[in-house]
Amino acid sequence: MYSDTISRRHLLKLTAALLGTTALAGCFGRGLKIPPGTYDPQPDTPLRIDTHAHIFNAEDLPIRGVVGFLTQTHLPLGELGGVIGRSLAFLLEVIVQAVAPGFKKENEELDAILDGQKTYQAPPQLKDKDMIRIIQNGLENGGDPKKDLAKFREHVAITFEKKRRGASFTTSLTLSAAEEADFGRWQTELGQDVLEEAYRQSDKVDNRTGDEKFVPTTLALYALAIFIFYLFAPEVLRATISSHIGNAHRLMRIFGEARNGVPAIDLFVTAEVDMDIWVHQSHRGSKNTQIETQTLMEKIALATDGRMLPFASFDPLREVVTREKNLAQAGNGAAPEVTPLELAKRAVLERGFVGIKLYPAMGFKPYFNAEFDADEHAHWPKAGRKIIGLGAKLDAALFELYRFCLDHDVPVMCHANTSMYSHRDYKTRGQPKNWQALFEAKIAGLEDIKNLRLNLGHLARIDITAPYEGSWVEQAATAIAPDNRVFADFANYDGVHKAAGQQRLQENLRKLHAQNPGIGSRVMFGTDWWMLASDKKVLDYVDDIRRTVSSTDGIVSEKRFLGGNAVDFLGLRPGDRPFERLKNYYANNPYKVIEPKWLTRAAWT
Repeated sequence: MYSDTISRRHLLKLTAALLGTTALAGCFGRGLKIPPGTYDPQPDTPLRIDTHAHIFNAEDLPIRGVVGFLTQTHLPLGELGGVIGRSLAFLLEVIVQAVAPGFKKENEELDAILDGQKTYQAPPQLKDKDMIRIIQNGLENGGDPKKDLAKFREHVAITFEKKRRGASFTTSLTLSAAEEADFGRWQTELGQDVLEEAYRQSDKVDNRTGDEKFVPTTLALYALAIFIFYLFAPEVLRATISSHIGNAHRLMRIFGEARNGVPAIDLFVTAEVDMDIWVHQSHRGSKNTQIETQTLMEKIALATDGRMLPFASFDPLREVVTREKNLAQAGNGAAPEVTPLELAKRAVLERGFVGIKLYPAMGFKPYFNAEFDADEHAHWPKAGRKIIGLGAKLDAALFELYRFCLDHDVPVMCHANTSMYSHRDYKTRGQPKNWQALFEAKIAGLEDIKNLRLNLGHLARIDITAPYEGSWVEQAATAIAPDNRVFADFANYDGVHKAAGQQRLQENLRKLHAQNPGIGSRVMFGTDWWMLASDKKVLDYVDDIRRTVSSTDGIVSEKRFLGGNAVDFLGLRPGDRPFERLKNYYANNPYKVIEPKWLTRAAWT
């Protein structure tokens, strides 16, 4: 039997042993091999636009919170799945936020590129042994081992004590010193014999004690978690530790070059996300501030000749919390913190950003959040629980956002799928009928709300939705109307690689069209890169989805689907305010980057 303490160094050995063994077997970790392509756009050809992509990395996300809530709310693995998710979340946070390049390094590289001192050189393709080294370095250099491991052990203990008591996974629980979890039961569930063999094969047990010691079953679960993640999603792991410019380069290499008769995508709408305040709570949040992320996004758009069209993120809860903080500090002479709404406005008006991204699934409705204020059982994240009238204050922040977007004709993208909600109570807050309720409400000061350019991201995944009746897709068909400017994108539809997914998409598209004959002028192509990175057939994605959509009874043409509708949503036709704003930005940008050639092609789309 082994000792019940073990060092972090032993974790590195075990992780390397597990990963190394599999790498030798050739089972996973092989990088995506992109065949040669070309990008040679002609001035009189229509634009092709990816309306939904991301180039963020681990520096922009509260890793532990995001992975933790995803596994807890989305995977049907029960209590053990939740614990595995927490293990994976802990390990990823330690690794990726220690390894991913920080703002200072990326900013300096982008400055050198824009100053003409260097050109971007993609790093060599990572091999299995490189990933093992990265994992080891991240564990050695990331975080505070004593603090983090103690906190993780507490999470595990609480989870299994809840299981013993038959309590709900989401129930609050305080443990006394005598109520620590039965770790022996956990060891049995994970497979005691396998665990002991892993120790024997990793250079025996290191019996050192001290600040870095922790329960060996926790060690095994860390190794198991990263093993599983790298096994199934090596490209996603690579994206989290890559630079933003590296992710942008990979996005353009995969989708932005013509190959085998498949057209190149010209433009990529790259959206920021702001999830911190909803999911990280007591965990470490994003490292990059909003200002730093916007700085990188702006410079990457310039460095890629305008092929990246950034959307700034806006979280109304962060807005409310910031305002409350500023109000509380108003009398002590402290300078007020710039609010998220002000940062989003500056991004659009001064920094070349095209629009603003909302994430209602985090926990807010597009409007009418005030109705939750009368419900004493309404759930809010930790940061908002003590704010009196929080729902009404969220509505006030959203009102100001919509008024700004209407006054300046700024497009808004929102997450509109039954996924990525940060709590089960929030699952339906972003559904299309909540947007329709806003459009029909005739709110004083927002009488022109139907003029808002809005994209319902993912359109609730019509490639997998069944049944259609009562679904979010059916709601979207009603929300998209001739008297408004609501659009929807088909992003992350990996079901199109198989006949069943193609058939489901076409069936639902026909039902959409029967319910709303104008749908062909409102649906748009999207990838949701890098969330699509784990798709093994990602190189076939553009061809599979364009053929599936354009061959569905002539409902939407390939030209409209791949670009024309996006031009209408984004306001990129000459004379549109977003178009003119971009032209003005490129005429006056601080790096003197000339106007992108694609601006002259918008009229052809």
